[in-house]
Amino acid sequence: PTHAPAGSALASLYEAQEQWEPLVNMRLAEAGALHDGALRAQAFTRVGELVERRLRKPHEAIQYYSRALAAQPGFAPAFNALTRLLAQSGRWLELIEVHEQLTGDQCDADTRLTNLFKIGRLYEDTLGDFAKAYHAYSRALDVRAGHVEAMHAMQRVAESGDLHEQLISALEIEATAAQDPARRLALWHRAAEVRKTKLGQLEAAIAAWKKILDTDARYEPALYALADAYKAGGHWEEWLDITRRILPLVSTGAAR
Repeated sequence: PTHAPAGSALASLYEAQEQWEPLVNMRLAEAGALHDGALRAQAFTRVGELVERRLRKPHEAIQYYSRALAAQPGFAPAFNALTRLLAQSGRWLELIEVHEQLTGDQCDADTRLTNLFKIGRLYEDTLGDFAKAYHAYSRALDVRAGHVEAMHAMQRVAESGDLHEQLISALEIEATAAQDPARRLALWHRAAEVRKTKLGQLEAAIAAWKKILDTDARYEPALYALADAYKAGGHWEEWLDITRRILPLVSTGAAR
């Protein structure tokens, strides 16, 4: 490393003679002697490329790309090579750890979101771990509140994984963020349905539907759902009251 011209000549000789093992050892020694993070990242990436392409040892190349990222997190050539090789090898948890490195406060919001979604997709599509996928998508809301794609992803994986409490939470989060009153009511209504049909929480569902009617007394899905819930729970006085509220709506509809 201290004799750059001689080292360059030797490297050229190794390349011309296709002596890849000595060239790798030489480049590895050069990389280890460097102290600047950016230069170390470049040097270890070069070692990784030699090991992968010339020695045809992709599994061994992984360690050198990893060392490049340790020297400079997010270094694109090493990051791209490492994520590609880990995916090809099916080393999913290690791949997730690499993406995790780019979800911290040191990264800009778009980078954090991109990697959180990649983590979520790996848990959701590849590993089938819907709870961890939900957690990854929910972290996206810490980066950008009201992120619609994140909220919908949370709902999707919660439904796929029968995570009923999380589904209710995701629906209520979107309802809070919704600008459209009709959308907000629909989300509250669906959350109440999940409480009743999936969790068997009849009284909690009734309370949720009553809250909806406090916002819009003529919201028909909640009126009809409440009538069914009161009937199922044997709340006959309440059932009669809600039925009286429904009848004018039925009459109006018939008149049309």
